[in-house]
This record gives sequence, C-alpha cells and structure tokens, in this order.
Amino acid sequence: MNENYYKISLLSETEGGQMIKEIFVTDSKIIAEKFGKRHSDVLRDIAGILKRNPELVNDFHKSFYMSIQNRKLPIYKITTMGKKRLTSRYEYGQRSPRLERSFGDWMGKFFGNSYFIEKQKKIGSYRLDFFFPEINLIVEYDEKEHVYKTEADRSRQSYISKYFHKRGIAPTWIRVKEDKEIEGIKEILLAINTLTNGNVLTYIS
Repeated sequence: MNENYYKISLLSETEGGQMIKEIFVTDSKIIAEKFGKRHSDVLRDIAGILKRNPELVNDFHKSFYMSIQNRKLPIYKITTMGKKRLTSRYEYGQRSPRLERSFGDWMGKFFGNSYFIEKQKKIGSYRLDFFFPEINLIVEYDEKEHVYKTEADRSRQSYISKYFHKRGIAPTWIRVKEDKEIEGIKEILLAINTLTNGNVLTYIS
C-alpha cells in the first residue's frame, strides 16, 4: 500500500452524534519507510504529538493491520495536516529543541538575574516555552516548522488564555520566530518596560 491509495480513501465515522469525514493521505508505516525509521518510533512520536496537541486528534486515526505473521498491529491513518506536522519533525530533526534551548539561554543572560523564568510550565495538556510569573509574560519560541501548526497554535493559545482568565490573570503573549531572535529580545524588553511601568533597565543588570 502506498500514498496513492490514500488519495481516494475516505473515512466516515460517528463522533458525538456528528458524522465526520476525513481524507487520509498516508499512514504511519509509509512515513516510517520514507524516513528510514522504525514503525514503533513513529507510533511513539504520533502519541507524543497527540499528547501535547489533543486538538489534532482528527488528523491521526488509530487503526490496525495484519502483519505477515498474522498479528494485529497498530497503525495510524494520517491527513494532509497530520502528515505536515509529523514529517516536519523529521525534516528538521533535532534542530528545534536545540534552538529553543539556545534562545532560552540567551534570554536568561538578559533577564535571568532579575526575573525567574519558568521553562516548560505545564497548563493542562500543554506547556509554555517560557513564563515570567511575576508579570505574567509568556514567551513562545516558534521554529520554522510552526508554519504547519497555525491552527493548533491558535487553539493552544486560546485554551491557555482561558486558563489564566479564569484565575483573574490577563497574560501578555510574545511569539519569537526562528531567525528573528534579536527582534524578539527587543519585543520582550518593550513588554517588560510596559508591564513594570518603565523600570525595564533594572531587569537587564
């Protein structure tokens, strides 16, 4: 089976009383073969994506297939959006986590002496890249692969904002794009200047 099969494959299922139709363009086995990965590792990566981004559940449909040993094994059927989300992870490799850590280290040099910067703060099933709890400033570092995650990012930000609003907090959001780190630091400085009533210089000692 190859991706040409999925171009005409349509799945219909009932969920919450509604009929959902999703066109799947590939599956986890095809992705594993294309990128030279073990299928079990691809299954693990998809599970991780769904754990961090539950709103993508309709882009990865868990199913089963029969192996040549006649064993029933798991497989995911994947939509176009799901494919972009998963393959971007492999195309960019391990570059993204390193870039995020590098930016976090850089940001710490500017603000770490005066502010506690909480990394990977857990909010529900999501995590914030960087959070300044004293002034409720959220900084998200967007690698180039985020171009494939626009809808997911909107849903994620909406959920997190509602979480804070229920607690009487209106957080300030800053999104720093890869290759725009200097502009991002400037934007953070301006935000701190606003949130601290002009005391920005005291935070870059």
